[in-house]
Amino acid sequence: MSYAVAQDLVDRFGEEELIQLTNRPGETFDAVNTARAERALDDASEEIDGYLRPRYAVPVTQASRQLTSLCCDIARERLQLAGGHMPTDTVTTAAKRARAFLQHVAEGKAQLDLPGSASQGDAPATGRVEGPPRIFSRETLEGF
Repeated sequence: MSYAVAQDLVDRFGEEELIQLTNRPGETFDAVNTARAERALDDASEEIDGYLRPRYAVPVTQASRQLTSLCCDIARERLQLAGGHMPTDTVTTAAKRARAFLQHVAEGKAQLDLPGSASQGDAPATGRVEGPPRIFSRETLEGF
């Protein structure tokens, strides 16, 4: 399952850029090659799942705007690399930020904004954790 569709790439980066990124020399340059765009998005989604797997059930069934944005940033870089282009600094920076954020999610330092779901490793809503009574306390160690 992909967290974005080709139209999300067009909406974020423009049709002209996507036409250039999804077509190869000698091919028609009048429309976005949606098959290539979708393949890059699928690959980016699989990469995202690798980061999310430790904390979330993947694939995430309801992708948030945040997840769609991360997917588009990674897919854009993948499209530039696949087309033999050197990714621009802007594209590289966006993809690095996306991956860094996903790494923070994997480490439990950040959380995705997912509608109606919580990660598997979250603490209770109160933030309080209960455990067994103490064996060693001031009272039990008195006199030692």
